[in-house]
Amino acid sequence: MSRAFEYTCALLALSTQGDGLRSPHALPKVPLAYIRALAVPPPVFAVRSGASGAADLPLPEPERRKLTERAAAQLDDALRGSLAKLKGLRIVSEMPDSAKLVSAAQKSALEAHPERDRVSPSIGPGIQLLARRLAEETGTDGVLLIAVDRFGVRTAFFREVWMRVVAHVVIERSGEVRGPIYAVGQARTAPRLVRAGFMRSDAELVTDAAADACANLIHGLERGDTAPFAADVRVAVIPAAVPDGAIAADQGAGTVERILVPALARQADVLFQPDIGPVAEHIGGDQVVAAMVGLGLTSGQLWTDSGADAAAAASVARALGAHYVFVSRVRAASVGRYESEDGSESVGDIAEVVADFGLVRADDARVLWRSDGSGSARSHIYTPEGPRRIRTRPQCVMDAAVAAFASGRFALEEWMRGRRK
Repeated sequence: MSRAFEYTCALLALSTQGDGLRSPHALPKVPLAYIRALAVPPPVFAVRSGASGAADLPLPEPERRKLTERAAAQLDDALRGSLAKLKGLRIVSEMPDSAKLVSAAQKSALEAHPERDRVSPSIGPGIQLLARRLAEETGTDGVLLIAVDRFGVRTAFFREVWMRVVAHVVIERSGEVRGPIYAVGQARTAPRLVRAGFMRSDAELVTDAAADACANLIHGLERGDTAPFAADVRVAVIPAAVPDGAIAADQGAGTVERILVPALARQADVLFQPDIGPVAEHIGGDQVVAAMVGLGLTSGQLWTDSGADAAAAASVARALGAHYVFVSRVRAASVGRYESEDGSESVGDIAEVVADFGLVRADDARVLWRSDGSGSARSHIYTPEGPRRIRTRPQCVMDAAVAAFASGRFALEEWMRGRRK
């Protein structure tokens, strides 16, 4: 018994010491830690002027008001349902009149700051005091304050509705404010094939966007982390490091040569097109190139044999004032003869490209995501009249590179989805 007591004390001492040595990125503070009862006032919908993205459509005021009211109601329903499923947490649904004061103060604080702040202005001493009073009245450990400060509708080929949610947790006993936790929700629909319009209405998209924002927010409240591109951050994409050509092997003749592929270098700055969402700011390519020239760096110097050089990439990000930076490279490119399925004859060429990708956070020079991808392309297609050439060897290599970088974008989207599960 005494030995078990000593063991417990030792664990407590080690955990206390670890808290003092832990990096801020190693174990973020969990907003819902040690909370057993939580008061949740209705979400505040206060989209600030200039808060939508540049590609968003200007909506008529009646339509905009209708969509935002629906978004607030759908988000409230989804959030309460998800919080109620968390083990060990009791949600107080009936709110006293003081909850209206909290919501009104939060809405006023958001609308009073039309500029895009790096830190949410929705929590100040006044709101903090009101929230603690609300917690006392409801007998809860804390209050969860939710605000939607970004909302937009955009149309390219698809129709998309998106929103950004900001959450803070105010602790009743200490007055501590945990947050902000950011979450972005998106939903899109394809156009109709027969008549004009889209397959789903904006109201349906709002419902799905609210559910998506809720899922991301619950993840942040439980884990203490925010998706990389949900906050007001700046993101840079470094041009891909590419070779000047590809290795061409003729197995029949036993020869190996190198062919030039000028298009690789020409399109190095557009090969990788990561989706950073509607909130994050994308830094222009000219600024990125100028910063790298100023630092005396090339894209190839951001890579080592073992992978991305996080320190070098972070130095570029800091020079740009970016929070995150993407790096990519063509690791290998080759082209050779393509054998038919039965191996009886050679039909044209096949090119193969392997690419590497990385996402580096600037403040701690940490690689958050790394992946690789491959792509291939053939020079001939089969027709009833026989094989027909459709690409030259350099075109094969370029198309294979495009396929490899498309797989990198898909891998990034899978990683982002996996963070929410």
